[in-house]
Amino acid sequence: QNGPNSKANIGEITQKGDNNTATTTQNGTQSGVALIYQGFDPNVPVVNIAVTSNTATIDQSGSTANQAYIRQFSDGNTAFVRQIGANSTTNLVRIDQGPGGSGNTATVRQGDGTSTITSNTALIGQYGTNGFAIIDHDINGRATSNVASITQTTGSVSNTATITQSSGGNARFNVATIQQAGSNGYASVFEDVGSRFNQSSIRQGVGSNGDKAYIRQYGSFTATTSISQNLTATPGGSSNNVASVVMGTTAEDATSMTAVVSQEGKNNSVLLSQAGTVAGHKATITQTGNNNVVTGPLSAGFVAPNEIAPGNYARQGGAGQVVTVNQTSLGGASIYGNSLSLSQLGISNTGTVNQTVGVGAMGNNVSMLTQNGTGNFGTVTQFNGAILP
Repeated sequence: QNGPNSKANIGEITQKGDNNTATTTQNGTQSGVALIYQGFDPNVPVVNIAVTSNTATIDQSGSTANQAYIRQFSDGNTAFVRQIGANSTTNLVRIDQGPGGSGNTATVRQGDGTSTITSNTALIGQYGTNGFAIIDHDINGRATSNVASITQTTGSVSNTATITQSSGGNARFNVATIQQAGSNGYASVFEDVGSRFNQSSIRQGVGSNGDKAYIRQYGSFTATTSISQNLTATPGGSSNNVASVVMGTTAEDATSMTAVVSQEGKNNSVLLSQAGTVAGHKATITQTGNNNVVTGPLSAGFVAPNEIAPGNYARQGGAGQVVTVNQTSLGGASIYGNSLSLSQLGISNTGTVNQTVGVGAMGNNVSMLTQNGTGNFGTVTQFNGAILP
């Protein structure tokens, strides 16, 4: 179903069984629809047969207003959708794998190094364990006004999700969202050199343990980032989550970047780096629980999931940077407080730290705020008080 005169075609493939392969190609077309179904729906009691190790591929390169749908049930499945090249605009991809199952892989590629791709939407849903999902909205910086969303919930454990909305002055107005449930998940968003006005968010929880969230925005302009881990659950119920935000480097300046990070639970870490020499970064960090830490990443460069580790201190560089940190220890007989180590370089920066100890807690909070330069303002407040509902 290829060619510029090919319009409004519909291709549907249904396979029931193991080790099947399905491929649909609609290149250079308009308003085409490709659908691949593999396996049996476990919610249908008459069938209820598990199938494994199927592969589905849809290629809609150089196409406009096309739709690609892949639905796979059970374990060990692979789904791949490609919408790249000239005229790849206003396309829609949706991949769903599960419920249940383990070891599924889903990949979406929208964009290449020579053509601007705009207004595309990529959605991946994985409902099981040990899943791997990746959306590549750009290779060399020409993705504009695209939406990428990965959801890994419903019995999810040890899943990995990655969204790339990468370098170049034309990579702008993109939205990236990742939501994970369960424990030991890894979520990452990359928006690199010259990208502008992008929005990225990661939500992990509820009741998560050992999750890692990593957002990197090098050389970006007027972008927003948010990470939340274990919110709306019992604050002391999760532990050992890590949220890492890297905005700008000494080589790639970023302007007007906003980061919001929220964590509930104990033994959690926020790793913050907002580097560069330009102005306007803002960071707001909220931690509720005991023995939580705010510091910097060990490395501001690309790192693998098992290499996300704390460094010596959180940092902001430039002028007019603002950071606000609120850490609240729980009540009871806990002897574990929270800690912060932050360095602000440059001029006219503002640092505000509030560390609250719940009723009956022992305290032991530590705050180290260092400001180098002129016209800076720093406040550290440590006090006992009730935890408000």
